[in-house]
Amino acid sequence: MRCIVNEKKVIDGMMITASLVLYKSNSDAIRDVIRSFFSDTIFEKKLLLIDNSPTDTLRSLQEERPDDILYLFNNKNVGFGTAHNIGVRAAQRFNSDFHLILNPDVEFGPDVIPSMVQYMEQHRDIGLMVPQVYYPDGKRQHLCKLLPRPWDVFLRRFFPVKPCITRTNERYELRFWSYET
Repeated sequence: MRCIVNEKKVIDGMMITASLVLYKSNSDAIRDVIRSFFSDTIFEKKLLLIDNSPTDTLRSLQEERPDDILYLFNNKNVGFGTAHNIGVRAAQRFNSDFHLILNPDVEFGPDVIPSMVQYMEQHRDIGLMVPQVYYPDGKRQHLCKLLPRPWDVFLRRFFPVKPCITRTNERYELRFWSYET
C-alpha cells in the first residue's frame, strides 16, 4: 500500500515499523525515544524493542503502548546489528511500508517521520536514508562515514597524535561532502 503525502497529510493509510536495540538502557531515555517515534498521528506504527540485556527488566517499557510495542528479549548481547536484524525480521509480519532503525539516544519532533516518508515517496530510487542529525547544541553530527582504511585504524591505535587524527577523521566522516545529498 502506498500513500500520497500532500501538505503533511496522508491520504491513504501507511504502516511504519521501527526497531530499537536495548542493552541495560536507561528506561527514561527510552521513553523519550518512544514518545518521539509516536509523536505524529499520521501513520499506524509498531515499535520493536529488542533487548540484549542480561535481564528483562526493560520489558515494562512495552506497557507504554501495549498495542503498538513488541518486546523481544534475547537474554544475551547478540550485538547491535544482529539485534536489529531480529527486529527487521519480526517487523515483516506487519507488512510495513517503511522500517526505521532507531538509536536509544535520539529524540525528534512530530514532523520528522512524515518528512522522511514524503521524501522517500517522491524519490522512489532511494532505498536507504539517514536524516540530518544534530547535537543538542545545534552542531551537525557527521554520521556518514567511509570504511576505515587499515592505515587509519593503525594510526589511531598506535599514534594518537591530534593533528593526524583530526585530518583522518575529517576524511573518514566525509566532512568535505555536502550533507544536502
